[in-house]
Amino acid sequence: MTAVDIERACTTAQAPGRARRSRVRGAWLVAAFSVLLAACGSQAGSGGAPGNGEQAPPLNTDDPEQLPLLADGHEGGHSWARFCEGRPDDAALPPDARTLVQPGVSDGRAVHFNVHWEECRSEADPDYRDPQNCGEYRQWVDEGRALIKGNGAIGAGSIVGGDTPDNGMAIEVDTYNRMWRLWGLPGRPDNFDQLVANRWGYALPDEPNPYPLPGEDPNRTGGGSGQLPMALTQLREADGTWTGRLGITCHVCHSARIGSKADGADLGAVYGTAGQGDLGAFLSDFGNGVGRLLPITMNRIRGTGNVTNYQLLVMLWLIGDQPARRGIDLDSFIFAPATATEDSPVWWNIGHRPAKFYSGAMPSDATRIMLQAYMPLLGENGYDWEEIKRWTDAHDRKAEAWIGQLEAPDWPEQTLGEIDTGLAEQGAILFHSKDLWAEGLENPVPRPEGGNGSCASCHGAYSPRYTHDPDFLASPEMAGQASFRVPNDIIGTDPAYTYATNQGVSDYFEYSWLFYPESPGDVGACYGPNEAEAYRGYLAPPLYGVWASGPYFHNGSVPNVWEVLKAEDRQPIWRRVSAPDLSGQDVVVGFDTDLERAYDPDRMGWKYETVDCGDRGTTPLLNCNNFERVESTIIQQLRAVLYRTIGLGWNLALPVMSDRQIENRKIYNTGEYSQGNEGHRFTDVLTDIERRAIIEYLKTL
Repeated sequence: MTAVDIERACTTAQAPGRARRSRVRGAWLVAAFSVLLAACGSQAGSGGAPGNGEQAPPLNTDDPEQLPLLADGHEGGHSWARFCEGRPDDAALPPDARTLVQPGVSDGRAVHFNVHWEECRSEADPDYRDPQNCGEYRQWVDEGRALIKGNGAIGAGSIVGGDTPDNGMAIEVDTYNRMWRLWGLPGRPDNFDQLVANRWGYALPDEPNPYPLPGEDPNRTGGGSGQLPMALTQLREADGTWTGRLGITCHVCHSARIGSKADGADLGAVYGTAGQGDLGAFLSDFGNGVGRLLPITMNRIRGTGNVTNYQLLVMLWLIGDQPARRGIDLDSFIFAPATATEDSPVWWNIGHRPAKFYSGAMPSDATRIMLQAYMPLLGENGYDWEEIKRWTDAHDRKAEAWIGQLEAPDWPEQTLGEIDTGLAEQGAILFHSKDLWAEGLENPVPRPEGGNGSCASCHGAYSPRYTHDPDFLASPEMAGQASFRVPNDIIGTDPAYTYATNQGVSDYFEYSWLFYPESPGDVGACYGPNEAEAYRGYLAPPLYGVWASGPYFHNGSVPNVWEVLKAEDRQPIWRRVSAPDLSGQDVVVGFDTDLERAYDPDRMGWKYETVDCGDRGTTPLLNCNNFERVESTIIQQLRAVLYRTIGLGWNLALPVMSDRQIENRKIYNTGEYSQGNEGHRFTDVLTDIERRAIIEYLKTL
């Protein structure tokens, strides 16, 4: 191929109209991208703009082919937050962009939706109305910020305590200040706050999150001179009085630090990103070590958790005697399979998800469940169901308003390298147009229904050139919306989570207050399909900030995007890199978040070490198997039978009591129940050059 041939071929490959109209079913793109991306390099211009210093013509949104391939706009968040930027308080709000995802709206289009927006709330009830204008929306965001963000704000919420200091699960600050004794240290170290954050894996926020040190009066010292990790907040009275009692926040699962002050690209304590904490280590130290006496666990791997079982237990509490009157018994819950290991989804994509949770089992309009953990079950008046309902309905929409407006962090070019614009543009074409089931690719995975067979078909469209194309979306306002539940036989990822909703659990949900029945015993107003089989699959997530949301899959079993796209490179047992112990105290450290040391920009994910069976932290024949052609050990198989039969059995485990146990919990063993790293094999038909282009494009989202 001569230079002239390459230039001509590059021009053809970069022509968006041709790529769009062909839908990549022709042989040219399958072959051309494999060869030409390396040859073209950065020859591609910025969305077709002329070179040689010529001024680009004004964009014409009536002609999508003239729009840029790379977006320069929002990174997630909510359509109302974007609309209200620079507008006065009295500006009337448009419809929530998620509500546009209605049945039939994607028929015959490249981006497909099979889960749609459902309205849960009654217009006759003023507690459930939407905010009417930007001023009201901003007020909701502010109130939700205080409730969810915490950091000692008046009105900060805490688990099972609502927004009051009367919380039966609160930790007394004196108990917290003595926690170093549990670690076997000779005295309270000067770097106590950092050691707590390292041990539990919870970041210290960049703004004050105070608590009183020993001997301090919090009301004379602005709450105290100590700094709590994001997982805790000091509770306050309504008049602002500091109580010296510590509540547990949502950030035990949903927040972490990305970057470090040393790498020059500290993105800070990021609220709503994938967690990096160890709930087991946290519970072990909880209440002066009481957690070490309890054979229970909420997670088995650092950075993961299991909140679904907690939700199921609270669901029992909330339903009352309705199921009993309908002949539904407790066996449905007791013998439901365990969802087990879960990796918390990021918050900044909530505004682009018409449905909640990995299986899309609840509509996003069902906001009561947003505050299920914060419901004041242990308040000053004890269990008062009517008060619990009133409190939840007064706060849930405001909590969602703050959570939903969060945006993903930008790719930090100063640390991880500049984005190759030309390669990213090629990746945008591939992402939106390459049919992974095109003739000649011989994709062994069944083709999903609807869509054009591209990445965008499931994950949504982002490039202006495609979001303004009616062949892709019915409206540009639907940019980034993703609501396609991929059946298990197509997605192929570990199915344990999807089987936790058995028919009995589904029947329970049908009459739950969380699904908005108009009166007790009625079927919930926003209850979806009442057949458990309907949820046997995973909802493809939006991809804003995907670079910062690893590890990947619903269970966090794959450490980087490269291995998501290329299954053969995945490792059976791996361990994410730990931070260096700079204290010299031989204490527990968390995952390394320094981007220069611990992030792999080429593979888009956190660096890791491969662990061999028999290495420290693994026991041959017990939790790993070094025999070829044997996928798991007999012990693992027996445990899997137990967890599929009695799901709550997964939550029974030896307490975390030693530093060595905490270290071992950094090892991810894909042979364990619910932790498989299989699936997403339809992208195996990509070439390595195509994977590099797609990853470069994802850096722009």
